[in-house]
Amino acid sequence: MKRVLRRLDSVHEKLLGVVSPLGPHVYSQRPAEDEWSVAEIVHHLCLVERRVIKELEGAISRPPQGVGFLRRLIPTSIVSVRLIRVKAPGAVKPLEAPAKELGIE
Repeated sequence: MKRVLRRLDSVHEKLLGVVSPLGPHVYSQRPAEDEWSVAEIVHHLCLVERRVIKELEGAISRPPQGVGFLRRLIPTSIVSVRLIRVKAPGAVKPLEAPAKELGIE
């Protein structure tokens, strides 16, 4: 468990290292109309992490459940494969990403 948490901390540090030097314009500028800005991507990651924490807290408070057929059939690692572009669910869609000064650190 400690190894996983250290890895997560390492990923957060790398993200900060990449995003922190960016100016506000680059941080908030969309590369194309249908693509997210760095700010929106960072906001999306924050929303996803909050959602995961909420789900974990809920799962911990309930009795253990068996793994469903589809979950056994389709590994969670498939999420990182982006052969098909999928829209983010509304709960983790960055509708109003905060400005750089407010969004990171």
